[in-house]
Amino acid sequence: MFAIEVYQDNSVAGQLALMTALVTGVAKSFKLILPNGNNATFTAYVKKFNSQGAVDQAIRRSAELRISGSITWA
Repeated sequence: MFAIEVYQDNSVAGQLALMTALVTGVAKSFKLILPNGNNATFTAYVKKFNSQGAVDQAIRRSAELRISGSITWA
């Protein structure tokens, strides 16, 4: 399982893709880019994509991805 957290922005293509993948249940390709320049590509199912927030706070979303198959590092 892999988890990420983002601030909600419905104009960001990646967040729209996460929502679509959650609804359809179709595995999607992901690329994780690390601060040191390394990256990992993998296929995963979006299992959760929840929103949370409070009065006068930015809304955050957390996604849980279930990786399917191998991870390729570069």
